[in-house]
Amino acid sequence: GNLSLTGGSSVLRANPGNTGIGVATLNLNGTFTRATGSTLTFVSGSGSVGANPFFYATASGLTTNTNGILGAWAITNTTDPLTSGANLGFATYDPVVGIRPLSLPELTSTLAAATATSNVRFPTTQATQTVLAGGQTVNTLTLNGAANTVNFASGTDVLTIAAGGLLGGSDNFARTIGSTASRGVISTSASEFFIHNGSNTLTINSAIAGTTSPVFTSGGIVGGATIRLTNANTYTGTAYSNGVILLLDNQTGSGNAITGNLALTGGTQSGGETGVTSNAAVRNLASNQIADSATVTVRGGTLWDLNGFNETVSKLAFNSQGGAQSTSNFGTVNVLTGIGTLTLTDTTDTINASNLDDVRVVPAVNGRLSLPSTATITVAQVAGGLTAVQGTAGQSNEQIGLALNGNIVAGGTINKEGAGVLQLGGYSNQALTVNVNAGAVVLGPNTGTSMSSYANATLNLANAGTILDMRGNRNVAVGTISAVAGTFIKHFNTATGSTLVTGNSSSGTFAGTFVSDYTTGLLSVTKIGSGDWTLSGDSSGNLLNTFTILGDAVLLDQSTGKLGFVTTNLGEGGVLTLNGTTNQVSDRLGGTT
Repeated sequence: GNLSLTGGSSVLRANPGNTGIGVATLNLNGTFTRATGSTLTFVSGSGSVGANPFFYATASGLTTNTNGILGAWAITNTTDPLTSGANLGFATYDPVVGIRPLSLPELTSTLAAATATSNVRFPTTQATQTVLAGGQTVNTLTLNGAANTVNFASGTDVLTIAAGGLLGGSDNFARTIGSTASRGVISTSASEFFIHNGSNTLTINSAIAGTTSPVFTSGGIVGGATIRLTNANTYTGTAYSNGVILLLDNQTGSGNAITGNLALTGGTQSGGETGVTSNAAVRNLASNQIADSATVTVRGGTLWDLNGFNETVSKLAFNSQGGAQSTSNFGTVNVLTGIGTLTLTDTTDTINASNLDDVRVVPAVNGRLSLPSTATITVAQVAGGLTAVQGTAGQSNEQIGLALNGNIVAGGTINKEGAGVLQLGGYSNQALTVNVNAGAVVLGPNTGTSMSSYANATLNLANAGTILDMRGNRNVAVGTISAVAGTFIKHFNTATGSTLVTGNSSSGTFAGTFVSDYTTGLLSVTKIGSGDWTLSGDSSGNLLNTFTILGDAVLLDQSTGKLGFVTTNLGEGGVLTLNGTTNQVSDRLGGTT
């Protein structure tokens, strides 16, 4: 059949049956396409790739070797031809046995003997080698079987890896490129620079250079393998982190470890199960590791952990593609800041959550978030709206597509776009204006206490059909709420009621209606603050619980302003005005006062 690699690290795994007595063959007889930044690992559950199981193909992208390999994006996880144990290696296509790892005669053992077309692999007896003085070019470099070190005689020497393939094995050894005393440079002329590491830590003290996109992977293993970047890199391109722990640790005093855009994707554990998020993370070990102009994209099964450090980037994007490992990994498409602050600077596409195909995960930002004076947050529908539940008043109750659970420490106006649902959890004492231009906003919950608070915010349901939903969260506070006709403040929960606390010193007009979807989960509203709140919508026919006025005036305007709460409580300092100057209407409160 056809094979298409659309992103991240993919695995094709074949398991010969009967304890290896049977024969497993996979025929890839269709087309082959590969997106930038994607990789493929051929895994043998038992046996050896190319000896049993067999992977055959017909597409030129899977059968054409250049300098002995299919490409640095293609590797095997199978019996090692040198040590006889399982390990990673670059893949080649053999017309007789199909895809297999490079054999010993196809490998060069030393940098001293290598040419520009050599696929170099250090032997265990020469685990530490030095790049030729003045620099040199090889095709690929494989470090496995021992604790390997690549040294540079001069910090300006360049090791050019023509095919863009640097591979650390899956055996449990730490490996090092360059040193802090003589860092050197690793570069490639290829459009992508694949840096695989299957176990332990690969530390890269060298600068990564070239017009290329670095692709950091665990070789499809996702077992805690780590790649650590300690230098200010100079490459030009988008970086990809696929199913590996990528540590950003540039402490040289200038520059960035990541010089452009960054895309994070989860991975699989050798094709047997989706990898856990903790083993597919990008983690800051210092502040300011990523270029300020970058867009960071966080996909399914992974996270970006600022680890208590500060970082500034332009945009943040989320996808839920990439999978999740059983129930223990649900909801883990996260950005975590700790005590650090993530600052976003772009105003027109500040945060974008799209391609939300996996209903098991909810992208989230947890921690401290600094937004520009005008921020645009766009949230698409989860699974194209297939998860929606129809409300009693005709609204579509969508699954949350993006959750901001933390402290918004700076910002002004937030324009919410897209048909999906944005959750404003956490809290903010900023004087925010949230314009809900499409879709819905859910308030709460807070990640640290039982109450989510945006008490100084103004929330505006700007277009008909937009929704403010409580979703079972109680005592959630928001400042002034204004809305046009055809909008909803509602509660969608089958098991528990909810109370919205609203009001501050500003006045507003709510022309929409209050709605509860279930008698077992009714909406209550408490009005506080010195600002007046004018209600001009008709909620008299809806399921509602208690309306309490504790601060200043609530004005039911003309004949359209009607409530449907079972009980209306008027507290000390509260004023309820039934404005019938031109239209005198009875039964405007809908219950007991």
